Amino acid sequence: MNIIIAGCGKVGFLLANTLSFAHNIFIIDKNKDATSKLQENLDILTITGDIKDPNTYRNIDADVIDLFIAVTNSDEANIISSLIIDGILEVKEKIVRVQSSYYKETNIKERLNIQKFIMPFLISSKSIKSLIKYPKINNIKSFKNSDFKLISVYATKDFLKEELDELLDSTKEVILAIEREKKLFITQNTQILKGDLVYILTSKDNIVRVSSIFNKELPNEIKRCAIFGCNEISIEIAKVLIENKKSVKIIDKDIKACQIAQEELNGEAEIINTIYNNDEDIFIDEGIDSVEFFISTYKSDEFNIIKCLEAKEFGIKKVIATNNENSYYNLMHSLNIVTLRGEKISAYHKILEEINSSEIIVEKYFCGGKGVIFFRKLNSKLVGKKIKAPKFKEALFFTIESSKLEPLNGDEITNQSAIIAVCTKDLYEDIRQWLYEL
Repeated sequence: MNIIIAGCGKVGFLLANTLSFAHNIFIIDKNKDATSKLQENLDILTITGDIKDPNTYRNIDADVIDLFIAVTNSDEANIISSLIIDGILEVKEKIVRVQSSYYKETNIKERLNIQKFIMPFLISSKSIKSLIKYPKINNIKSFKNSDFKLISVYATKDFLKEELDELLDSTKEVILAIEREKKLFITQNTQILKGDLVYILTSKDNIVRVSSIFNKELPNEIKRCAIFGCNEISIEIAKVLIENKKSVKIIDKDIKACQIAQEELNGEAEIINTIYNNDEDIFIDEGIDSVEFFISTYKSDEFNIIKCLEAKEFGIKKVIATNNENSYYNLMHSLNIVTLRGEKISAYHKILEEINSSEIIVEKYFCGGKGVIFFRKLNSKLVGKKIKAPKFKEALFFTIESSKLEPLNGDEITNQSAIIAVCTKDLYEDIRQWLYEL
């Protein structure tokens, strides 16, 4: 595909780096140093210019642009550029990142023929909704038109394989992978150790039961929540918590940010503008030590880690940190801190999933992008055929038949609705090609 990326900040760079192996990439930014650096390191065409200037796009030598992606830090520039490019080039599809949630209340996307708005703060708040519904899980991935979910949960004790065989119903829930000592293992045939992050494919109705098997420490219900950091993501998270009738406290030293949050939330959350020299005093004096759900949403991963460790010191079991740098993902997991994708990483992964998914195959990335799970719908043409899974050490394959999971072992396809494949990122291209060639 011919792909234009408007903006070569962190999200633009990550997208260009990932997509350049399989697509023709044009990336635009007015920062000459940034475009020059990209040109030296990647096999792409860089253009130094303003994405709002029509003349910028006249330098692109392509009959058709399959995909235009606008990911600068300016919502207005991203939206305007998607309008301007239509007058210069033929564009099949447009994806635009916007940071302000009020765009979801307008019809501007349809009016400008934008296929996808990527709203990172809303993605994060949606994740929080799942975490308060299922307090014991670490994360959850959903698949269109399926009741099966990929959940992750920390094990609070060791489990032998024989014990797991008795506890789990293999037709409704299967272990797909574990993360141990910062490494991801795609495997079913292993014992679980205390502290492992276990990835399980399970039906929606079994999430509570399955998560309770592995984790006995986290609360069964969330009532009181605390958020450190007053910003766009914390406000959207607070809205979800309030909507679900949770008690919410938001803490920040920035009085202006606190005033904005007070107005946005209509006084439905307790906003605490801290004046403490020692932040640890807040936990006791403001009753933060009694909450069941703690989130740190600052842009600094280091600060989020520190706040979460402080929360753990006060006995709070469920601690969550927004993760803005991939380099800190492993550290957060090793400290048993739940990671919530920050604004830029959330946008990057969501855009990749949108690009690589189709009506036939849906892709989801997990474990900080180390693993990929595919959900491939089956049609009538495949009924009666024998499909044998390819042999890869770091990959597993299943079919869904009558809402039950079965290993893909070469049996004749009957009325199965889907094939599920899970693998490490190294096998991504091989597995994806095999699925599309079925």
